[in-house]
Amino acid sequence: MQCCIWVRKNLNIPEAAECSTRCLSQFVIFGVDVRYDVGVVSGSLADISNSLDLSTIQQEAATSGLNFVAGFGALFVSGNVLDRIGRGKTIFFASLLLLGGAAMVSLARSFPVLLVGRALQGLGSGCSWAACSVYITEIAPREYRGALVTLADISINFGILLGYCVDYAVRDHFAGQPNVGWRVAMGLSGVLPLLYCMLFPLLPETPRWLMLKGRETEALHVLQRTTATGTDDDATHGVLRRMRSTLDKNAVNGKQVECTWREALWPKEAHLRSTVRVALFLGMAQQLTGTEAILYYAPNIFKVEVAF
Repeated sequence: MQCCIWVRKNLNIPEAAECSTRCLSQFVIFGVDVRYDVGVVSGSLADISNSLDLSTIQQEAATSGLNFVAGFGALFVSGNVLDRIGRGKTIFFASLLLLGGAAMVSLARSFPVLLVGRALQGLGSGCSWAACSVYITEIAPREYRGALVTLADISINFGILLGYCVDYAVRDHFAGQPNVGWRVAMGLSGVLPLLYCMLFPLLPETPRWLMLKGRETEALHVLQRTTATGTDDDATHGVLRRMRSTLDKNAVNGKQVECTWREALWPKEAHLRSTVRVALFLGMAQQLTGTEAILYYAPNIFKVEVAF
């Protein structure tokens, strides 16, 4: 909770919007946990391979398989679950997947069990990151939305660093027990999702989702807690009316029209097309540069360089 206090003070966020920054502090937890995996797997890969007698192909599957499943979770699973059960519950569902995956990986005695555990972690990572972005976008005051999403993104880098540090500390503590060290390091990835589950009751559902479900009274209550208008009924009702107007524009016969893949990738509005192209280019460029592979295999790369 200290994170939300720091954010509110340094960004001059009004007292009435503190709930939004409290939500942010919980999503920082997810950002850290999702990328903690990169650092800890990078340092533990050799011990995992020796402990389970993995081939090179199996090592690659256990390492990169998480990203493939995460992509599937973000694209095909999270969207349906988000609309069906809500943003907050989707993140709770993702945290359970991350917890289950961490338990399976840390207790794995064979490659198939390890792979299933990694798949659960990947599905949880994909669902959580997609849901977190939607949640912050829908619940944060628009004047602070970009800053809050950016802070959540910064937590990704801290998560990678934390993974490396934890792996180093665990390897040092269990120096003579490599079969135990990697299990402890991987098992610790379940701590942050568990913390989120404990904090989940503090999270309100987003006003937009509540409006979609016809729960306007609850949406009004959430807006009063999370926006700068606070208890100003006129201003809060104005926000609610604008939200209803936007939803009505996207509805046909009272039902929301779902966006197709074609519309998502090629919007009708020219300014949106430019935004989508830039976003796709940045995402592809990040992966095509091989950054992810270097982070996962950094210890192996350094070993080869030193040997050379």
